[in-house]
Amino acid sequence: MWASFFGSDEASDALADENPAQDVVRKEPYVEELEDSPISMLLKRMNQLLVQVGELEFEKKSIAEKAAKDISSAKDEIVRLRNEIDDLNAQNEELVYQCEATSDPVLLEQMQDLTDMRDALLSIRNQLENELEQKEEEIMTMKEAHNHAESMRMEGSGMFFEDIRSMVASEEAILNDLCGHLQLDCSVTRWTTSLISSMIREVVNTKSSISSEKDSVYLEKLHEWEVECERYKSVISELEQNIATQSEQADAEVVTIRVRNADLEREIDAVRQAHAAFEDQLKSQEKQLICERAINEGLNQQLSSFSGNVAAILGNSHSEEVESFLPETSKSDWLENAMDTLKEQLITKEEELCSQLAISAESMTENVELQQQVEMLQSALLEEQQSSKKSIELEKRVIELLEVIVSFTANVGAEQDDWEGIKNAVLHFPSDGIRLHIDRWLANHRSLQSETRRLTDIVDSQAQQMQKDHERITQLQIDSTGKYELAQLLEDSMTKVKSLQESENERSNEMVEIEKALAASQARNEKVEQSLSTLETELDTLRKSSANQIQELSDANLESATALKTRAEEIKTLESFIAELNCQLEQMSCRIETEKSAALEVSQKGMEEELEAVKRCLETEKSRNSVFAAEFDSEKKILLQRVSSLEVTLNEKENLHSKSLEQLGALQDTIMKMEGDMIESKIALDLERKVSLEQIHQLEAEVARKEHALQSLQASTNPNESLDVTKSEQYNSLVASYRQLETELQQSKNSFEGEKEKNLVLANALEGERTSNSERISFLEAALSDKDSQLQKLRVSLERMVEVEQSVADTQQRNTQYETEVIKLTDELNHFRGENSRLISEKGAYLERIRLAEEEIGKDQALQTTLKHQVEALQSECSAMLVKMESARLQIDSLMQQNHALEISKAQIEEVNKKNQSELHQNGREMQDCRQQARAEIQRLTNHNTRLEEEIVRFATSRRELDVHINNMQQKYNHLKAERDVLAARSSALEEQLGLYTRVPYESTTVPNPFTPDLWDLLSRGMEQLKADLEIASKHAASIDDSNVIVSEESVNA
Repeated sequence: MWASFFGSDEASDALADENPAQDVVRKEPYVEELEDSPISMLLKRMNQLLVQVGELEFEKKSIAEKAAKDISSAKDEIVRLRNEIDDLNAQNEELVYQCEATSDPVLLEQMQDLTDMRDALLSIRNQLENELEQKEEEIMTMKEAHNHAESMRMEGSGMFFEDIRSMVASEEAILNDLCGHLQLDCSVTRWTTSLISSMIREVVNTKSSISSEKDSVYLEKLHEWEVECERYKSVISELEQNIATQSEQADAEVVTIRVRNADLEREIDAVRQAHAAFEDQLKSQEKQLICERAINEGLNQQLSSFSGNVAAILGNSHSEEVESFLPETSKSDWLENAMDTLKEQLITKEEELCSQLAISAESMTENVELQQQVEMLQSALLEEQQSSKKSIELEKRVIELLEVIVSFTANVGAEQDDWEGIKNAVLHFPSDGIRLHIDRWLANHRSLQSETRRLTDIVDSQAQQMQKDHERITQLQIDSTGKYELAQLLEDSMTKVKSLQESENERSNEMVEIEKALAASQARNEKVEQSLSTLETELDTLRKSSANQIQELSDANLESATALKTRAEEIKTLESFIAELNCQLEQMSCRIETEKSAALEVSQKGMEEELEAVKRCLETEKSRNSVFAAEFDSEKKILLQRVSSLEVTLNEKENLHSKSLEQLGALQDTIMKMEGDMIESKIALDLERKVSLEQIHQLEAEVARKEHALQSLQASTNPNESLDVTKSEQYNSLVASYRQLETELQQSKNSFEGEKEKNLVLANALEGERTSNSERISFLEAALSDKDSQLQKLRVSLERMVEVEQSVADTQQRNTQYETEVIKLTDELNHFRGENSRLISEKGAYLERIRLAEEEIGKDQALQTTLKHQVEALQSECSAMLVKMESARLQIDSLMQQNHALEISKAQIEEVNKKNQSELHQNGREMQDCRQQARAEIQRLTNHNTRLEEEIVRFATSRRELDVHINNMQQKYNHLKAERDVLAARSSALEEQLGLYTRVPYESTTVPNPFTPDLWDLLSRGMEQLKADLEIASKHAASIDDSNVIVSEESVNA
């Protein structure tokens, strides 16, 4: 039993072997004699159990403490993980913000800015390169011009100085030869100098005359060229002034046209608003008419019921009266009472009838007012129709004017001045015509308003008269109990109301048609505006073309001016060359006076060379003149073509002028006919008015007479039935005649109003045609004035063409004169050659004579005196030649001064060239700097872009890594949470299992439990499981710490 309850000693020994902590208890001394007693066994067993309980409690406490520590560490770890997760979320948000800040749109904006900067730099670079190329081209052109001028100057100066040096050398040689010959042949030449001097004088005179003629010819040519240049300049300035004034006028007229169009648009908007307001008024009045018609219908129903009651009452009264005649006189009291009651009933009914009639009279007055309003609306509609008709007429006139404009613009040729004049005149006219149409339309509108007021007054007076007639008729009907007449009158009023409704419907239809006409007019106005815009565009294109033509003319004028300048410079050079030749000829003439035949031969050779040079120059001048003449011929052909085109346009314009004159005559004839027709129609209208007024007066007199007869008949009434019957018949006849007269009067009034409206329409049409004809006449007059001005301008241009042709003919004549002069110079050269040969032959003769004279010197002493005089003359001539030589030296000094001035100008040109080269180098350096800066900026931007791209890639990779780490941490956190839950469940299970052994109930201590589990087995299993769980938790904690360290390092690196 003890073994079964407390267990065997072997089990306890096994437990003791497993738990060495029990050795202390086992070594306690016990009495050997008590070992086998049950008490000792019980105590021993209790001791063992207490030791086991203490160990279990200690282990339980240690396990609980360890679990608490693990739970607290797990909680701390969870808090730390949460904090880290929050930090990671914050870092994630920051990274998201950074990624958004460095996202595609921002990078695209930066890239767009960079591309814009690059495009701007490229544009600046291209601009600077273009400027550099332009400056290089300018420098090249300046260099070429400078080199050309330098080469020309060097060639001219070299040739000139070489000629001068050769001439000076030849002169020195000639002077030396002459000195020798003079020393040797002084005695020989004394008696021959007279003849030689006379011949030399003749040659000098001929040469001086030739040089003076040449100078005069060249001066005249130069003067003519200067005059032509001045004339061309004045023509160009006049053309520029005319073009500027015409462009200003065109701009001002375009502005005025636009202002007028804006005013017209405003007026059209105002008319539209007034039309809308008028339509609103019509709608409100139609609503009022409908209400009043309903009221009238109610009143008519009340009147019809009242008339039925009255008829019934009167029928009863008549039957009672008839029956009253039948009984005896005993019934007189009853009859008197019945009569009194009937009288009272009649009085009451008469009062009611009077009130009803008053109501009907009020309704009639309201109907009259409505009729007046309807008539006013009719007049307003007529005015609107007239205004719409006038607007349509205005649109037609505008279209006609535009067609006229198109016809004029189609006939305009290449001359911009004529086109501008016609365009301005035509564009200026329609706006004035439209304004005149608008003013006349307003005047017509005012006159129509006054006429409508007058007609409304007449209608009011007639309505009042009709109201009086209606009152009289109502009185007659009341007196004569004309019930049927009242019903007929009511039916007439109903028919009138229906007619009014029909007229209102017709007016509404007319309003719809008017709206359609207004829409059509608006569309036409839009078309007119579109045509005006197209005309403006055409005007702009024509202005541009005129500006281009003016630019071309100015370029041509500049080219001609440069050509004239070059020709003038060439002429100046030729004049200077001719002056030099004249000087040389004078020098040669002086030398010829002191020369012999050899000097004459040398001088003749020089003259021949000079004449050949002059001939070459003249040939070059002739070729240039031929080129210039060819240019003039081409210009002449162009001008002749323009003249032919202008003649064609003149013929067309003359045809248009004649056609316009014919149209004007036809229009005047039609105007005269229309005025005659209008006067006849006015006379006929006046006669018809008089006749209709007489008829109206007759009808009114007839109505008054019938009313007077009716009143007399009413006054002469008696109680007899026969008289009543006759009176009723007469009354019916009078009423019938009155109605007939009233219908006739109404028909006459309607016919009168219709004729009046027809006459008004005819008058308006005649007025419109008259205004249109007057406007056409004014337009044609303006067009004629424009055509006259154009014809005047064409005449001026033709005169200019004639002047140009005259100048071309003059130039050709001058060229022919130059050719004749060249021919003369060649003839003179041949003549001089012949004279030279003649002089050589004469020299031989003179030598023979000298031989004879030497033989006769002694004999002929009288010749010595003559020779002395001749020597004195020669001395005077030598002094004159010395003066000429001095003048030649002065001319040489002036030429040297000119050469010095040319050298100064050359130095200035070189300085300008150097400045340009320095500026070119500076611009090149600036361009290089700009290029380097642009390249550096582009390189910096590319590096910045690469860095940005690298940062973006790095941010993207770091973000992906962070996402991966966050996911891993989340997974680890979830895993730890699950493990914590498992550990908590296991700890709770262990606590429950331990509770089974720590809190053992009393019954379980007394009653043996065969199913008691092994406590140590459970504890060992639980400890092993806890050890395994703790190892797993430590591993997870270590992995979490490692991941945190890695994340922190990456964040530090980032």
